[in-house]
Amino acid sequence: MKQKPANNIVIFKTNDEKVSIDVRLDEETVWLTLDQMAALFERDKSTVSRHIKNVFDDGELVREVVVAKFATTTPHGAIPEKMQVHLVDYYTLNRQTAR
Repeated sequence: MKQKPANNIVIFKTNDEKVSIDVRLDEETVWLTLDQMAALFERDKSTVSRHIKNVFDDGELVREVVVAKFATTTPHGAIPEKMQVHLVDYYTLNRQTAR
C-alpha cells in the first residue's frame, strides 16, 4: 500500500488581507470546506451548497471522487477543556483527482 504524505495546511490571503483561507493540501490537491468555498467565491454558504448539489445531480462531477471526509478537532461546547472530533466534508475543485 502506498503511504500518503502528511497533510499540509496552506494559508491563502488576499493582498488587503480581507480574506484568509487555510486550505488542506493532500497529494498536491487543494481541499476546501463549504465555508471556505463560500469565503473564496464571496457567496453565501447556501448558494455554494446548491451549486455543488446541482453539479452532482447533473453528473458533472462524481461525489465519491471530489469529496473526502477529514477529521477536525474543536472544543467541546459543554465540557470545558475537552476536545471533540468531527468528520467534515472537504471538496476539491480539481476534476482530475482520483481517490
